[in-house]
Amino acid sequence: MKCMLHRSLLLLYLAVITSSEILFLAVDLPLKGKRSPPNAIWPHPQEIQISNDLLYIRPGHIMISSNMEPCDIIAKAIPRYQPVFFPPKLTMHQPPADTSNILRSLTLNVLDNPQCEQYIQYNSNETCNPRFQHRGVLLDSSRHFLPVPLIKKNLDVMAYNKLNVFHWHIVDDQSFPFESRTFPNLSRQGAFSSDHVCTPEDVTSIIEHARLLGIRVIPEIDTPGHTYSWGKSMPELITVCWANGKPYQAIYGQHGEMEIFNPIEPRVYSTMDALLREVKSIFPSNYIHLGMDEVYDLCWQVIDDY
Repeated sequence: MKCMLHRSLLLLYLAVITSSEILFLAVDLPLKGKRSPPNAIWPHPQEIQISNDLLYIRPGHIMISSNMEPCDIIAKAIPRYQPVFFPPKLTMHQPPADTSNILRSLTLNVLDNPQCEQYIQYNSNETCNPRFQHRGVLLDSSRHFLPVPLIKKNLDVMAYNKLNVFHWHIVDDQSFPFESRTFPNLSRQGAFSSDHVCTPEDVTSIIEHARLLGIRVIPEIDTPGHTYSWGKSMPELITVCWANGKPYQAIYGQHGEMEIFNPIEPRVYSTMDALLREVKSIFPSNYIHLGMDEVYDLCWQVIDDY
């Protein structure tokens, strides 16, 4: 009974100090809807109209502008998309020395077969608005470290696919790569190595890159389980799991050797309070994800103190 009370108090505390909600999500399989045919537009627009009219756009005769108030997101998106619409071309200025083997002409005949899949035509008009406000992707850079350029490439791909939330699983049992100014030893001793860390400058750079793509970054500080890496520098925060009268015993499927916060240790709450305040000062999002999964409370029950 005491164990369950301490666990409830710990979860309640984490929810209160972050003003968050605990939502339980489940995927209803199989997913509803129809599979898109080959060569379909992705992401699929809400509406698409096809006509027989063709519109030719010459790169030198088009200018993209906005009537919005000054907005750096729009201003920087325009030059970013121009090479997508009008890719650079290579031209040959030096004539070939031998013209005898040059192909003079080439004709390709494309036959229309009504039995084939319908290909998207050039002369199409589409209208689109998002069906879901939250369109996210989760990346785990704690179990397998991901360098900054790779994370930014993932953000670029998210923007191409109209995804707007980057759920960043940044710490876990395996490593603590987030470099905290408040608790620098967490990454010094908890990261895979000194090269496998995300500095405050790295985090700020990723957040800014995402912002210009219209992507919100939500960090996940996984607690009260998945905290083995915290114990490398702050062992007093973590519960030591026992089995057969021996400490530091892992039971597969039930608990590791030491992996969850000790709910009766006051320093757990002061540390979490300070770290979450630091995370909130770095990440502009109003949301911080706290994980709260796979909390194996059997580890709390094997010792009378818990």
